[in-house]
Amino acid sequence: MEFSKDYRELGEIIVKKLRDENFEYYIKNRDFGKSMTVKEYSELPRNPNLAPEFQKLKDERFEFFNGLNEKQTEALNRLILNILNSTAFNFLRKIEENLDDNKSLGLTINGKKLRI
Repeated sequence: MEFSKDYRELGEIIVKKLRDENFEYYIKNRDFGKSMTVKEYSELPRNPNLAPEFQKLKDERFEFFNGLNEKQTEALNRLILNILNSTAFNFLRKIEENLDDNKSLGLTINGKKLRI
């Protein structure tokens, strides 16, 4: 199936926002979790403006990533990327299915109604 230029552009935007930027966020958190020991992390100053539940989440995420060995990290990388790829694909597929319908979903890109 040949897609319109605008639909391909929408796909590129979705892939960038749903997959690429979220995978970069994951990598940033993963790498931070591997960047120091738990002891060094515990000695870092805390942000007094951060809600306690968010600090707890940040601490748990650090400890999780810090505790992974190389094989576990690689498996998690593949799992996260697979989830993000599936999310982007499923979202685009749902848009495609509903654009044919013309009653469920309306999108514009570059000021024009999106066509498949």
